[in-house]
Amino acid sequence: MIGLENCPADPAGGSDDEGFTLIELLVYIALLGVVLAVVSSILISAVQGQGKVASLNTSASAGQVAARSLVEGVRNASGFKVSALTAGGQLVQARVGSASPGGAIAWRCQSWYYSVSAGAILTRSSRTGLVAAPGSDIAGWTKVATGVSVPTGVAAPFVGASSRLSIDFQIAGTGGTKLRIATTTTSSAQTDTTTGPATCY
Repeated sequence: MIGLENCPADPAGGSDDEGFTLIELLVYIALLGVVLAVVSSILISAVQGQGKVASLNTSASAGQVAARSLVEGVRNASGFKVSALTAGGQLVQARVGSASPGGAIAWRCQSWYYSVSAGAILTRSSRTGLVAAPGSDIAGWTKVATGVSVPTGVAAPFVGASSRLSIDFQIAGTGGTKLRIATTTTSSAQTDTTTGPATCY
């Protein structure tokens, strides 16, 4: 009978043990943890970046709607008036024309109001007469943008000079980021200044 002590040695000269040592296993786990931490931080940053982009897109859309409303209104106006910015807000009034089905120009009084307390730009129109500032009651006014404020260094969101209107405001996104909207427009000279409403400001 042959005893264990007489068994031939491993021809490769190593031991018969296969697998990982405890230290190797701990090193692999640590490396896996580092890789997972890096990948998860990249994914979290991507998701946060996507949220900021979506917020800015929403803000840009709302700001463009407000600016477009003012630009198109003033461009089609026979004239407009910009009031001074007060603690309550600022008013732009215009006599705006639009084509009627018969081809004649249909006039209306339209106003835009920047409300400081509501942080919004509102609009309202009337076919019968001027539209005054709403004060604290904004019922009947349509909000065209919310989260609106005046940028640092800007005296007022609306500045009128002759037939030119300058618009400059910022709009806040959901993440607190602010997007600035700035543009200018000019009212067109109109020959019809008597068809009602003749006075809108």
